[in-house]
Amino acid sequence: MTATIPNLWPDDIKVDVLPPLVILRAQASKIHQLTKGALLGDVTSTEGSDGFVTHRLDLIAPALDNRRARILSVTHREGFYPVVIEAECYRPKARSVAEMMHLGTLFDTKVGTTWPDATNWRPAAAGQSEFVKCVGEVLKSKEVRAVIDSLLALSNEKNQPAEEPAA
Repeated sequence: MTATIPNLWPDDIKVDVLPPLVILRAQASKIHQLTKGALLGDVTSTEGSDGFVTHRLDLIAPALDNRRARILSVTHREGFYPVVIEAECYRPKARSVAEMMHLGTLFDTKVGTTWPDATNWRPAAAGQSEFVKCVGEVLKSKEVRAVIDSLLALSNEKNQPAEEPAA
């Protein structure tokens, strides 16, 4: 009798996985289309120590002398995944001193020796589908919507013709 060895690999493996930078650049170009050029998206990248790369997605308002607003930053090693995402919507909200003291007893606040650090508030995406989900959460967050609406309102105000003074 021959034993059947099951497939132990994940069922959702895809061959068309993209690097985080490509996904961010695609989103940067989409904001230009959605706002009819009133806002631009820009992705910049920097290489750090220990093989880390950080990509930053900013919104730019050309009508406001190219004012920039940071939307998110992602950091990964040269091998891409996991990716750690930093965005305003993920930041911990202000807590009372009593809550902070209680949390301090529950969590070790020292920096972990592994990466990504499980106690960190920044989510880590293990692969493309998790990364796309997190980027979608950030771009649809109320914090990003407030930035978009503010930049558009300021741009529209600057582009309004000056009112003629009453004679």
